[in-house]
Amino acid sequence: MAIFNSKRGADRGSEKRTNPPQEKPDTSVFRGEKKVSARDLRARLRKASPTIPGAGGAMYNLKQREALANEITKKYGSHFEKKKFEDTRMFRELSREKYNAKTSAEKTAIDRKIRYLEREIKGKGK
Repeated sequence: MAIFNSKRGADRGSEKRTNPPQEKPDTSVFRGEKKVSARDLRARLRKASPTIPGAGGAMYNLKQREALANEITKKYGSHFEKKKFEDTRMFRELSREKYNAKTSAEKTAIDRKIRYLEREIKGKGK
């Protein structure tokens, strides 16, 4: 009966082989680095994709992306660490601004800014 339980012949290759899971590449502005200077952040946001996720094809033009990068660097400093920047107060403050906005157009603009920054800084949604 040992013949039926052996792993010789045709049954040997039928075991399912699993490849180890591959890590997804870092698609954020940090690109695998732990720290980024304000200059690098501005350059990377300038070169980033202009599309705003979930906005029906709306885009930020180059001047808008530069203004956004300048706003971030003026408000939050000149060096950014990945861990701190992903969990920073920036997203909380933007959410608060969105909540306090008077018109729906202001809320939409702030919501688009939040979604764009989440994709570019946290690397979500690419």
